[in-house]
Amino acid sequence: MLRFPKQIPTPGAVCGLDYAGVIVRMDDEVVRLRPDLKIGDRVCGLVHGSNPTDKGNGSFAEYICALVQLVINVPEALSLNQALALGECLDIPGSLSSPTPQPFDALVCGGSTCCGTMAIQLLKLSGARVIATCSPRSFDLVKKYGADLAFDYAEAGATEAVTALTKCRLRYALDCIANEDSASFCYTSLGRSGARYTSLELCPSSFRRRKVVNYDCVIALEIFGKDVKMGSDYSRAASPVKHDIAVRCFQMFQKLLEDGLIRPHPIRVLHSLGSICEGLDLLRTGSVSRLKLYVFKIINKVPY
Repeated sequence: MLRFPKQIPTPGAVCGLDYAGVIVRMDDEVVRLRPDLKIGDRVCGLVHGSNPTDKGNGSFAEYICALVQLVINVPEALSLNQALALGECLDIPGSLSSPTPQPFDALVCGGSTCCGTMAIQLLKLSGARVIATCSPRSFDLVKKYGADLAFDYAEAGATEAVTALTKCRLRYALDCIANEDSASFCYTSLGRSGARYTSLELCPSSFRRRKVVNYDCVIALEIFGKDVKMGSDYSRAASPVKHDIAVRCFQMFQKLLEDGLIRPHPIRVLHSLGSICEGLDLLRTGSVSRLKLYVFKIINKVPY
């Protein structure tokens, strides 16, 4: 979503997807739908920031209105700062309803990103042998989150090593970067037929060089069950089916967090509003260490 301001500017809209905070108001319908929540609870999740049809509800704000079905009740073991690293990274493909007894290989390109470390954990719980790509300085990080093997995406011969390891039978690749280099790495590593490539950003057709590989892109904003009117190729019609899937996934994530089976990405907190532009510049230039997620925190007393 970092590319939104450049590719799909929305003047006058509040930015921000991920949030963590304290509930200050609940109506009767919310109480009915989520009896496990109450005023004062610490929660996290995501909202549709930079929304041209609802410009006032991005997460860069003191107060937001969140869809209750997509709210995570933050376990006591996690701080709100840690919970901020969840949000959007929970909106990735995956199902743990029937973990396979037969291990399968899965490639996570950009394994040291926030979404990457979450994908690694979910894939491991699903029964996968996880192969992650990242810079060498992040090898220990991705293995700490469950990756079985790590490769330097920039090293010559890395794709050949992956294809040799998987005997040219790799069927699943999740691209958390979705630029030309990462797409090329995934497409080269995937097997000859029946393979699936999923990206967390739109991947131009010019990057997708093998027609036998099935392509899909996860647009996080579809989980709200409303039309996504972002223009360009990001627009989507409302999908009640995807919304229902997201609701079930968030229920699953709640239990996984409570049971300690998944954990958030490491973070670094920038405490002042004046740090936002500095942080965004670091993200744009690629200067942010992939060991940490930069978070902008608005500190204020919350009236109950």
